[in-house]
Amino acid sequence: MNIEEALYYHLSHTAGVTALVSTRIYPLVAPQDAARPYLVYQRISTPRVRSHSGPSGLAHPRFQITGVAASYSAARGLANAVRAALDGYSGAMGSAPGVQTAAFVDNENDGYSDGIPAYIFRLDVILWHQET
Repeated sequence: MNIEEALYYHLSHTAGVTALVSTRIYPLVAPQDAARPYLVYQRISTPRVRSHSGPSGLAHPRFQITGVAASYSAARGLANAVRAALDGYSGAMGSAPGVQTAAFVDNENDGYSDGIPAYIFRLDVILWHQET
């Protein structure tokens, strides 16, 4: 299981998140007709730890999770649920055996999209894990 699959699994199996978005969690882009609220996640960067002997296999990619909702309060509620699911999480993420992960939220901001129109938030999450 890769870290993207583990992240999806974790979010889609966290009651506080699924109570709000059900299974509307998408990589990179949501379908044009996706019902709100929903989440989109994407990898932003992937720093890797090196040792004197070369790559260590330890990575700490940054994922941006964007939530889209019909109201500001719905967007904030969803942001809080996602943050609670990830910030400070440590353990196996994903289906058994999962990916051993330590997660923390590094940044959070709000916005509005005129094009949709919708209220949005973005969380930057760092997921430390050993690459396979």
